[in-house]
Amino acid sequence: MKKTTKIIAFVLALIIAASAFSVSGFAIAEELPAGSSKEKAANIPEFGVDYVSSLDKAGEVDWFKFTTLSEDAYYHFYFENYSLANTGSNWDVQSPNLYLYDANMKVLKHSYTGNDKNDSFSLKLENNTEYYLKVLMGDRASDSTGNYQITISTQLDSIPNTMDLARLITINNTVISSFDGYADVDWYCFNSVNEAELYTITLLNYNLPNTGSNWDVQSPNLYLYDSNMQEIAKCYTGNDKKGIIEVSLEADKTYYLKLFMGEREIDAVGNYEFTVTCDGVKTLTDISVKTMPSKTSYLVGESFDKTGLVINAEYSDGTSAPVTNYTINGFDSTQAGNKTITVSYTENGATKTATFTVTVNSSEDPEPGPGYQEENKGNFLESLLGIFAAIGEFFAWLINLIFGLIG
Repeated sequence: MKKTTKIIAFVLALIIAASAFSVSGFAIAEELPAGSSKEKAANIPEFGVDYVSSLDKAGEVDWFKFTTLSEDAYYHFYFENYSLANTGSNWDVQSPNLYLYDANMKVLKHSYTGNDKNDSFSLKLENNTEYYLKVLMGDRASDSTGNYQITISTQLDSIPNTMDLARLITINNTVISSFDGYADVDWYCFNSVNEAELYTITLLNYNLPNTGSNWDVQSPNLYLYDSNMQEIAKCYTGNDKKGIIEVSLEADKTYYLKLFMGEREIDAVGNYEFTVTCDGVKTLTDISVKTMPSKTSYLVGESFDKTGLVINAEYSDGTSAPVTNYTINGFDSTQAGNKTITVSYTENGATKTATFTVTVNSSEDPEPGPGYQEENKGNFLESLLGIFAAIGEFFAWLINLIFGLIG
């Protein structure tokens, strides 16, 4: 019995191990031999991959290059010393050094490994542009051979960083976003309304760093401007990681918000939240399908018919009302099947969606006759019995296999 238990446990362990390997695999670093000069720089083919290389002799200089994405993005550089020497007295010249250059050989960043043998930094770089990395041991003349790692990862910058491209937000709706790298600046705008003049802007710091000695320049900052770029008010997150602006604004004007991390150069990546609130302002919070359309079953090739469809808009003050200027997407009658229809409605910059389902039938599908239900019931039971029979055969085979191994 003990022998049987051990064999079963061993088989199960193999199955679990194989499953784990197939799902997650192994995350191992890739070796990437360096070039000996800028002209011979080794290309870093992928972002987010750990690349390992080495300095093989005294005075060696290694070169790499990479090309940035076509989208706006921040680039995070991680540099680690595996087995090269470090000195506690003069890190920047007697430990592994990494230099980031543009195509004109302008130094954009100088990084070196310190006491913890690694360093990291983030920068926003130009799109579709080639950059270069140089690795060397500073001025160290001895003990200068060993391995190091370079990893470049990317974070797309989803929020515009200039006022003219500011993202439109709605009053009384919470915005959650992030600073994606060093010196990231996020711009938003909103339109004031007639119903009220007093606005409250609340800024919350989720996981961005704060400093107790200099909040205004080393914590998340929020500035409020008018359309002429005149500063109206500002706030920053303090010890409670919260900042508040209370201000009276003119009606029917566009105002701009700039968020950034002050003058902080490190640890500038993380999330924030802010809300522009104004009492008495009614904002769109959701939409719903109040009444389904009269026609929900179609034949292949037919066009969508929204007759009878009623969409309700719901607002922050608890009221609701039917709307008509919505858009419909997702209907396709080229093939039979269930189709999910998405209804979208936008009001004052806020967009909400709702869905419902219709069916497209093939023109050859027979109409259900009197014996349709009983016939399909019989087919279902027959299929179910076949499944149970197959399961029984499998377990019989498995038991025979196990006892065969024991015998």
